[in-house]
Amino acid sequence: MAKERGIKVVESKSSEVGDYTSMIALTLKTSKGTFYAAGALFGRQDPRIVQIDKFTLEVVPEGYMLVLSNYDRPGVIGNIGTTLGQNNVNIARLHLSRDQVDNQALVVLSTDSIVPETVLDKLRKLPHVISVIQLEM
Repeated sequence: MAKERGIKVVESKSSEVGDYTSMIALTLKTSKGTFYAAGALFGRQDPRIVQIDKFTLEVVPEGYMLVLSNYDRPGVIGNIGTTLGQNNVNIARLHLSRDQVDNQALVVLSTDSIVPETVLDKLRKLPHVISVIQLEM
């Protein structure tokens, strides 16, 4: 028999003026760590992912996406683009954010097609890449 896991949902509202008039945030706690993501609406129907963990960005959440965590070093973006291009994966959108305190960066990119596992493995082996996650929105 599977053990049921408790899910805690907390709703909070604020009258304070912030960066967004409407934002939803999710904190996920697992045995591998705590993860945070936030999204907002721009205009009436233009959703964006505006934060992933400590990184602030504006990502259009659609299609096939890769989320790459890396150390903030010269050449990382070039290596990612070259690896994808050599494997016939076209980049549709590219979003970058970095944390200068930890010298880490986040790359979120959309692709025209799903990225094969063999290509994901090549990306994971690139210098200064910490992790690669593929999503489909």
